[in-house]
Amino acid sequence: MKNYFLIAVIPMLISTVSSAAESIACTPIDDPDGIVILMHKMNGAQSYRVTIAEGFAPKYIVDQTVNLAKNQNSDILSVKTEKREIKFTLSKGFLNKTAAEEENSSEGTIQISEANAKVNEKIICFIYE
Repeated sequence: MKNYFLIAVIPMLISTVSSAAESIACTPIDDPDGIVILMHKMNGAQSYRVTIAEGFAPKYIVDQTVNLAKNQNSDILSVKTEKREIKFTLSKGFLNKTAAEEENSSEGTIQISEANAKVNEKIICFIYE
């Protein structure tokens, strides 16, 4: 009976790992009604598209491809428009997690740079299906 259980569970674990971090939602820690960030994984292994909105009305970016970089301590997602550069810094390995995992959230920062201004804000992100 135990062997049958393992045969049933192992494929489920493998399929869950391969679909890590399909969708990510982020919001400022101090203002949960503020900017809403939705990232959806695309066909590539670590390729995301992002929509950034204030509330539900798109304000900053709508459905734009995000660049991914990794360093020793974090995963960095960035996107550039004509007027802004936006970077999301999340804990290392967060993008490899799934919604089913116990630790499926991460605190990080969003940095929005414009011509004469730079804003840093703490965010919390969650993985969802």
